[in-house]
Amino acid sequence: MIKCEIMKNIITFSGWGQDYNALENIAPGANHINYKDFDNIEVLFESLRDTPCDMLIGWSLGGQLALRAIDADILKPKRLVLISTPFQFISGQGLYCGINMDSFIEFENDFTHDPEKTLKQFAALIAKGDKDALNITRILRNANNEDAIKWLYWLDQLRSFSCKKMDYDKVPPTLAITGSNDMVIQSSQIDLFRPLIRSGYKAAILEKCGHAPHLHDEQRVRELIAGVV
Repeated sequence: MIKCEIMKNIITFSGWGQDYNALENIAPGANHINYKDFDNIEVLFESLRDTPCDMLIGWSLGGQLALRAIDADILKPKRLVLISTPFQFISGQGLYCGINMDSFIEFENDFTHDPEKTLKQFAALIAKGDKDALNITRILRNANNEDAIKWLYWLDQLRSFSCKKMDYDKVPPTLAITGSNDMVIQSSQIDLFRPLIRSGYKAAILEKCGHAPHLHDEQRVRELIAGVV
């Protein structure tokens, strides 16, 4: 548990297709934002404007949303934690990281036609490469998939956004955590943030870990977060 008076207001953004409170195990009692139920990112951000925030934690797409909330002056945390956050999800715009557009469109079509089945397949992809893949897949497949089609809008946010489009002078000292065997994004994307976040940047790559470091080694992730408080 994060025990520090100056970090009493913690906000989290979970990953795409996951329970809104999926980071409860590393940030118990935090304000876990259920962004799936918002019609668009503008309405989401207006609902959060001026919300007290000492630490902001984002997993995967949630990390991009955290960065965008900071860039838009919606949230002003003292510390930022990015967990398996893609610098850019789709390869292009001069950056050859991420998946290709054809693969993304195929995934999007699969999701549109059968959201529940696609989310279960995605859970396996998140866990793939992890030494505890079977257990992590089981945990992720227990996510509440009610109104799963609402994730379609947020999937499009992954398509359109690049962390190149940021004013990094607003970004606080940051901890980035990723898995060495991540099959959703390349673990090397963690290095793209380093020269841009000048307020302080610490990166940790967990060995034999997939796209869910907080499930791979909860205690280690808690220790890393405590180390930047």
